[in-house]
Amino acid sequence: MPQDNRFSIHRADAPKVAVVSDFDGTIVREDTNRLILESLADPAWLELEDAWLRGEMGSLECIKRQFALVKASRRDILSILSEVHMDPHFPLFVDFCRKENIPLIVASDGMDVCIHRVLSRIPNCEIKVFCNQLVFSGDHSVSVRFPNFNPECRVFGGTCKCQAVRAHLPSGAKKVLIGDGRSDFCVARAVDLVLAKDALLDYCRREGIPHAAYRDFGDALQIIGQLLEGSRVC
Repeated sequence: MPQDNRFSIHRADAPKVAVVSDFDGTIVREDTNRLILESLADPAWLELEDAWLRGEMGSLECIKRQFALVKASRRDILSILSEVHMDPHFPLFVDFCRKENIPLIVASDGMDVCIHRVLSRIPNCEIKVFCNQLVFSGDHSVSVRFPNFNPECRVFGGTCKCQAVRAHLPSGAKKVLIGDGRSDFCVARAVDLVLAKDALLDYCRREGIPHAAYRDFGDALQIIGQLLEGSRVC
C-alpha cells in the first residue's frame, strides 16, 4: 500500500501528534467480538479462545474459526450492539483531534459492522477505520474477510496495526497508541507513547515500553493535550 503523504509536508500547521486507537475495551467498554460469540456461536468458540490465549494460534486464525461457528443475520448482529457502551468522553476526544489537526485512526481486530455502527453515533465522524469485515450468507452462516492482513505480521493478526500506523499516520508526528489488550502488544513498539490500561498496561511495564496509564478518553484528552503543548514549546 503506498504511503499516505498528505501530512508529510514540513510546515507550521503539520501535525505534531498523531493517534491510533484500539476499539474493543477502548472506545467501547465491551469486547464486541465476544458479545457476538457469546450470544450467537456454538460454545466451541471458547476452546479456540483458550488456544489463542496460550499462543497456539494467531488472532486471524482464531477469529476465522470462531466466527465459522456463528449463525446470525446482519439484523441479529445489530441488535446486540444496542448493549454496547461508548466511552462518554470519546466524542469530545474526536472533536479535539479535529480542531487541533491531530490525525486519528482506529485499528482493530473487531468487525466493520460493529465499529461503523458505534462510530455513527458521533455526528460528522470521519475517522479512518482498519478492521475485519463480516460477511453474511442467506443461510445465516457468516465468514470474515481480512482486508488489512499483513503476511509479515509478527502476531498473525487479522488487522496489522503496525502497517496501519506506518501507512496512515504522518512520519514526522509523535505517534500515540491508545489501547488495552493483547492485540495491541505488537503495535506498542511501533509508536512513541502508549496510553495503556489492563493487560496492555502490564505488558508495557514488563517490557519497558514508554507509556502512561489512563482510565478513559477524558484522561487521554488531557495527556494528548499536554503532548501537544510540549511540541508547541519545542
